[in-house]
Amino acid sequence: MKIFFGFLILISSSLAFASVGGNWQGWGEWSYDGSGAPCDMKISFNETSKSFSRTSGYFDCSIIGLDLGPVTYTKNGENLFDGDKLIGRITENSLELKEAYSETVTIDTKLIVEGHHADYLEVWTGQDGIQIYKITGRLFLKDSF
Repeated sequence: MKIFFGFLILISSSLAFASVGGNWQGWGEWSYDGSGAPCDMKISFNETSKSFSRTSGYFDCSIIGLDLGPVTYTKNGENLFDGDKLIGRITENSLELKEAYSETVTIDTKLIVEGHHADYLEVWTGQDGIQIYKITGRLFLKDSF
């Protein structure tokens, strides 16, 4: 009984200390105009007290791929800045970003962490408010790639 209780405390404590930072790997779907392609997904984040970085990422969706290059944002509390522009928010269990892909397209990204897995949502929207792409995924925390 003591071993089971100790194991339960260990599992509960590891779930309570979830974090956005780390190496994430999983699968998902890239949707365009109502149809989707399955994806293998990898993405890595690093967080310090003053910055938040996406260190690498690649979504291999068989007919299309998305290379997520490195980027670093300044962190002030939970707010993330690209230069002087507020572009998102990070908490212990979530990440929200709103980035400009171009003058006419924005990318909204959300990552919600629960324990050692996370749900990923990325929506590309045109200036007319119409959704261009939607990428969803289920990612799992890995030691390394």
